[in-house]
Amino acid sequence: FNEAEALAGQTEDTPEKEAISYERNKPKRKPLPPELPRETLVHDLPDEEKVCACCEGKLHKIGEDKAEKLEFIPAQVKVIEHIRPKYACRRCEKTGTSNAIKQVPVLVSPIPKGIATASLLAHLITS
Repeated sequence: FNEAEALAGQTEDTPEKEAISYERNKPKRKPLPPELPRETLVHDLPDEEKVCACCEGKLHKIGEDKAEKLEFIPAQVKVIEHIRPKYACRRCEKTGTSNAIKQVPVLVSPIPKGIATASLLAHLITS
Protein backbone atom coordinates (compact mmCIF):
# COMPACT_ATOMS: atom_id res chain seq x y z
CA PHE A 1 0.00 0.00 0.00
CA ASN A 2 2.84 2.42 0.69
CA GLU A 3 4.19 1.88 -2.81
CA ALA A 4 0.84 2.82 -4.40
CA GLU A 5 0.66 5.98 -2.32
CA ALA A 6 4.17 6.96 -3.33
CA LEU A 7 3.42 6.47 -7.03
CA ALA A 8 0.15 8.38 -6.72
CA GLY A 9 1.97 11.41 -5.40
CA GLN A 10 4.25 11.48 -8.46
CA THR A 11 1.46 11.73 -11.07
CA GLU A 12 0.37 15.11 -12.31
CA ASP A 13 -2.94 16.49 -11.09
CA THR A 14 -3.68 18.36 -14.33
CA PRO A 15 -5.32 16.20 -17.00
CA GLU A 16 -4.05 16.43 -20.56
CA LYS A 17 -6.25 18.45 -22.89
CA GLU A 18 -7.20 16.76 -26.12
CA ALA A 19 -7.22 18.92 -29.22
CA ILE A 20 -10.50 18.66 -31.10
CA SER A 21 -10.06 19.12 -34.83
CA TYR A 22 -13.77 19.33 -35.66
CA GLU A 23 -16.71 21.51 -34.74
CA ARG A 24 -19.58 20.02 -32.83
CA ASN A 25 -23.00 20.38 -34.41
CA LYS A 26 -25.78 21.63 -32.20
CA PRO A 27 -28.55 19.06 -31.93
CA LYS A 28 -31.59 20.18 -33.92
CA ARG A 29 -35.21 19.18 -33.69
CA LYS A 30 -37.23 18.28 -36.72
CA PRO A 31 -39.06 21.41 -37.93
CA LEU A 32 -42.75 21.66 -37.20
CA PRO A 33 -44.97 20.72 -40.17
CA PRO A 34 -45.33 23.65 -42.59
CA GLU A 35 -49.08 23.07 -43.00
CA LEU A 36 -49.76 24.12 -39.40
CA PRO A 37 -51.17 27.64 -39.08
CA ARG A 38 -48.50 30.12 -37.99
CA GLU A 39 -48.48 33.41 -36.16
CA THR A 40 -45.33 35.56 -36.20
CA LEU A 41 -44.38 37.70 -33.23
CA VAL A 42 -41.38 40.01 -33.61
CA HIS A 43 -39.71 40.91 -30.32
CA ASP A 44 -37.62 43.94 -31.32
CA LEU A 45 -35.64 46.49 -29.35
CA PRO A 46 -37.21 49.91 -28.97
CA ASP A 47 -35.61 52.59 -31.18
CA GLU A 48 -34.03 54.23 -28.11
CA GLU A 49 -32.04 51.06 -27.43
CA LYS A 50 -30.76 50.64 -31.00
CA VAL A 51 -27.63 52.72 -30.27
CA CYS A 52 -24.10 51.55 -29.51
CA ALA A 53 -23.24 51.65 -25.80
CA CYS A 54 -19.67 52.83 -26.42
CA CYS A 55 -19.89 55.29 -29.34
CA GLU A 56 -23.62 56.16 -29.46
CA GLY A 57 -23.74 55.10 -33.14
CA LYS A 58 -26.89 53.67 -34.70
CA LEU A 59 -27.07 49.85 -34.62
CA HIS A 60 -28.02 47.94 -37.77
CA LYS A 61 -29.61 44.51 -38.04
CA ILE A 62 -27.10 41.70 -38.63
CA GLY A 63 -29.43 38.73 -38.34
CA GLU A 64 -32.14 37.20 -36.22
CA ASP A 65 -32.80 34.17 -34.09
CA LYS A 66 -35.97 32.18 -34.65
CA ALA A 67 -37.62 29.78 -32.26
CA GLU A 68 -40.79 27.87 -33.05
CA LYS A 69 -43.13 27.10 -30.18
CA LEU A 70 -46.12 24.81 -30.47
CA GLU A 71 -49.19 26.30 -28.82
CA PHE A 72 -52.34 24.37 -27.98
CA ILE A 73 -55.61 26.17 -28.60
CA PRO A 74 -58.49 24.43 -26.82
CA ALA A 75 -61.07 22.70 -28.95
CA GLN A 76 -63.21 24.89 -31.10
CA VAL A 77 -66.99 24.66 -30.99
CA LYS A 78 -69.13 24.66 -34.11
CA VAL A 79 -72.81 24.34 -34.82
CA ILE A 80 -73.92 21.47 -36.99
CA GLU A 81 -77.28 22.24 -38.51
CA HIS A 82 -79.26 19.08 -39.26
CA ILE A 83 -81.80 19.62 -42.03
CA ARG A 84 -84.48 17.01 -42.64
CA PRO A 85 -86.53 17.78 -45.75
CA LYS A 86 -90.24 16.94 -45.65
CA TYR A 87 -91.97 15.42 -48.66
CA ALA A 88 -95.66 15.33 -49.61
CA CYS A 89 -97.64 14.21 -52.66
CA ARG A 90 -98.99 17.06 -54.84
CA ARG A 91 -101.74 14.88 -56.31
CA CYS A 92 -103.07 13.97 -52.84
CA GLU A 93 -102.92 17.66 -51.83
CA LYS A 94 -105.07 18.63 -54.84
CA THR A 95 -107.67 15.92 -54.35
CA GLY A 96 -107.84 16.34 -50.57
CA THR A 97 -107.24 12.67 -49.85
CA SER A 98 -104.97 11.51 -47.07
CA ASN A 99 -101.72 13.36 -47.46
CA ALA A 100 -98.90 11.44 -45.78
CA ILE A 101 -95.77 13.47 -45.12
CA LYS A 102 -92.51 11.58 -45.36
CA GLN A 103 -89.32 12.57 -43.60
CA VAL A 104 -86.14 10.93 -42.36
CA PRO A 105 -86.47 10.05 -38.67
CA VAL A 106 -84.76 12.25 -36.07
CA LEU A 107 -81.19 11.24 -35.35
CA VAL A 108 -80.64 9.59 -31.99
CA SER A 109 -79.16 12.06 -29.50
CA PRO A 110 -77.39 11.22 -26.21
CA ILE A 111 -79.76 13.63 -24.43
CA PRO A 112 -83.27 13.54 -25.93
CA LYS A 113 -84.16 16.96 -27.41
CA GLY A 114 -80.78 18.28 -26.25
CA ILE A 115 -78.34 20.32 -28.33
CA ALA A 116 -75.14 18.62 -27.12
CA THR A 117 -73.51 16.04 -29.37
CA ALA A 118 -71.70 12.94 -28.17
CA SER A 119 -68.33 14.61 -28.81
CA LEU A 120 -69.23 17.64 -26.64
CA LEU A 121 -70.42 15.42 -23.81
CA ALA A 122 -67.26 13.30 -24.04
CA HIS A 123 -65.11 16.44 -23.80
CA LEU A 124 -67.07 17.72 -20.80
CA ILE A 125 -66.79 14.39 -19.00
CA THR A 126 -63.05 13.97 -19.61
CA SER A 127 -61.98 17.52 -18.84
